[in-house]
Amino acid sequence: MPKTVGIFVRDEFINAGDKGLIVADLFKKFRQEDKTNATYSSFWRYVNNYRLLGFIEPTGKTKRARRIAGKRVLKDKKFYRITEDGGINDTKHLRSWSNPITALYPQFGSEWKKEYLIKWRQRRALLPSNRGRPRFQSLSALSS
Repeated sequence: MPKTVGIFVRDEFINAGDKGLIVADLFKKFRQEDKTNATYSSFWRYVNNYRLLGFIEPTGKTKRARRIAGKRVLKDKKFYRITEDGGINDTKHLRSWSNPITALYPQFGSEWKKEYLIKWRQRRALLPSNRGRPRFQSLSALSS
């Protein structure tokens, strides 16, 4: 069974220990192993949800950014490590690692989705069924 993104991230942070990881390096490794089309931006947002949940934290160490002609081109890269809360192995925490958005925003859980879909389908049923460009009758019917 393939790992979810969250379980992959969790395992990598556990393996790194207190030394920590740079999110960009973690993303490169994820892209190599998973062969995904995910962007760094979406991956960073996903990892940032773990920071908001308190599962990872910055270590305080940074890696200096690349410089060209004495000017800094990129931001310094931060190292992150797993917290004690993030390393717990019960089903609640594993579910939060697998789906951090639902853990952060429980009001948008499955019940909310069901209600939203019911309302959406009701609104859609009220729309006229003949949407799209108008169809014309054949030319012979128009000339008579």
